[in-house]
Amino acid sequence: MNISKIQNSIIQETQKAITRAVDNVTKPLAESSEKGLPSHEMLNVSHFPNFAMCQSHKAEGGLAVVYPKSYVHITKELVPEYEWTRKKMVREIMPDGSTKLVRKIVTSKEPEHWEETATWLPHYHLDKLWTTGRGSGTNSVQDLVRKSLQDPKTQGRVMLDACCIDGETAPGGFYYKLGFRFINESVNKECQEWIAKGGKREDAPFAIGIMYLPKENISQCLNYRVKS
Repeated sequence: MNISKIQNSIIQETQKAITRAVDNVTKPLAESSEKGLPSHEMLNVSHFPNFAMCQSHKAEGGLAVVYPKSYVHITKELVPEYEWTRKKMVREIMPDGSTKLVRKIVTSKEPEHWEETATWLPHYHLDKLWTTGRGSGTNSVQDLVRKSLQDPKTQGRVMLDACCIDGETAPGGFYYKLGFRFINESVNKECQEWIAKGGKREDAPFAIGIMYLPKENISQCLNYRVKS
C-alpha cells in the first residue's frame, strides 16, 4: 500500500470539499450583487469591489456605565434606608499627650434613595472594517446602518470601537464625518474643530474610543458621499 498516494488523495478531496463549501456561499452573493450587499455577512469581496469587507454582530443587554441615553434602557429602584459598618483607623490623643492610631468600627447611615441601572438596547456593533478606499468603507457602513433601520428592534442604532491598528493613524475622523459621535465629548470637540479647519485627512486628530450613530445623524450617514 502506497501511503503517500493515500495522503495526497485525502488532501485533494479535502481541498475540493472546501472549494464547494465556499462556492455555495459566495456564488449566491455574487448573483444578488445588483440588489445590494449584505456587508455584515460578506465572506468574499472579489465580487463586490465597491464594498469593504466588514464584520458586525447584533448586541443587546449588558450593563452600561458610560452611554448615550438613546442607546440604553434605564430602570429605577427605590433603595430603603440602611446602616452599614466599616473599620476605620483614627488617631487618638493618649493621657501622656502622645497620639496613637486606633482601629475603630464606624457606623454610617445611608438615606432612602433611587438607584438607576442602564442596560444596552438592541443595536448592531461594527467589529472590523477592511477598507480598500474608493468609498468602499463608506458603502459598507451605510449598508449596516440600513440593516439596522430595517430591524424593528435596533431602529438604526449602530456602535463601534474606533481604534488604532497601524500604530500611527486612527479612524475616528472617518466615522465622525459619517455622523458617528464619540461617547467622550472631549474627543467630539476635537473632531469638530478639525472639521471647522477643513477636515483634511492628513490633519485628522488621533481620535479613538467608543462611537455611536445618533438618530438625528442617520440621514447624514446615508447621504454621505466620498469626494472624488
